[in-house]
Amino acid sequence: MTPSAHPISQRPFPTGLGLSGWLCLGLTLVAGHTCSQIEWRNYRAGGVLPRKIEGPGNPKWRIAADRTIPTRFHGDRGSKEERARPAAEDVRLRPDPRRDNDESQLRSWVASWGLAQYVVAPLALFLAIHALVRARTAKRRCAFAAAATLSGAAIGMIFYRGYFTSLGW
Repeated sequence: MTPSAHPISQRPFPTGLGLSGWLCLGLTLVAGHTCSQIEWRNYRAGGVLPRKIEGPGNPKWRIAADRTIPTRFHGDRGSKEERARPAAEDVRLRPDPRRDNDESQLRSWVASWGLAQYVVAPLALFLAIHALVRARTAKRRCAFAAAATLSGAAIGMIFYRGYFTSLGW
């Protein structure tokens, strides 16, 4: 039978990986990229994951807003003599807009792609193990073993960082 006579469902994919092999590699790349983005954004936000839900304070995420702390009173209420505020106190009271922005970006990634990880990473792991068992060459076994390891690491980060529980829903 000539290659053009094969039905579409039986035609081999380029390099002979098959649909499950390509799907496995694609999902593994998505899971790895998402995990690395969340970890990088968590680092930039000051290591806020995993968020604590119990305890004092409000565990809900806050979206960054333009927050300013008034340093002087104006009008009738502030007509009394004001004390001079030391520069160190001004710096301590001033909000850090970069940190707020980083936390907002982290929350956005966790709420979208982080939750998708709960489906993507286990599916990628299952496909990687399936392809690993069926691989005929050492090169493919090595590639699918690396995909399984990366998918397993992404699953580990899902639960270690608590993407779903950190949202406080």
